[in-house]
Amino acid sequence: LMRIANLRRPNGSRHVLLALILLPLLAAAMGSGAFSAQNDPAPQEESEFTLKVNVDLVVLNLIVVDDAGRSITNLRRDDFSLYENNEPQTITELLPTEAPFNLALVLDTSSSVKKNLHLIKKAGIEFAQQLRSNDRIGIEAFSSSVTQLQGFTSDRKQLTRTLDKLTVSNFGGSKVYDAIAQAVYRLRELSTGRSAIVILSDAMENASRIKFDGLRLLLAQSDAVLYPVTVLNKQREQDNL
Repeated sequence: LMRIANLRRPNGSRHVLLALILLPLLAAAMGSGAFSAQNDPAPQEESEFTLKVNVDLVVLNLIVVDDAGRSITNLRRDDFSLYENNEPQTITELLPTEAPFNLALVLDTSSSVKKNLHLIKKAGIEFAQQLRSNDRIGIEAFSSSVTQLQGFTSDRKQLTRTLDKLTVSNFGGSKVYDAIAQAVYRLRELSTGRSAIVILSDAMENASRIKFDGLRLLLAQSDAVLYPVTVLNKQREQDNL
């Protein structure tokens, strides 16, 4: 598949990033199409939540298939048309999907995931095994604090060693939002490639300094795609009955 980048309005007032992305283990999720756009001063509304934000890039993830469901890989820039509010946009660049992929793995090591830590380790190792030579993975762990366990690297063996050493924290607290925010900041430091954040957690947030609205704003201003994966906590499910 291909990546279309830096779409610009004819008057030059807006920059857009349109990407067709395919990555093992993430292909199905990315294929659903996620689109975030730079906003005019008018606010957006979604499920009674109003978000006003100025960003430079619009991210659209697509998979193009033929009538038989087979991926089309030989598309050119002229094969696409993009409209916003019925206004045509100019596609200025077309890049192959072989561009490097930077994946931030954000892993829950709080006491509440003690019985499921092996699943988190296994999932992380599976991601590492899918790395291409120019892809990079960075690893963070969070509980009552956020720790960078591994900088972004393409070394599968090093990633596996780091994941094998994961342990559950002895302290309470779960900084889910803070961990995602730090992943966004670290991805910003990388100059090339596409970006995604995969968080593996039981979603028991209770200690972050950043609030939900602030995190949504930060993600809206980033070109990173977020994929939260919930690790089921059976005791928590029983408590909610």
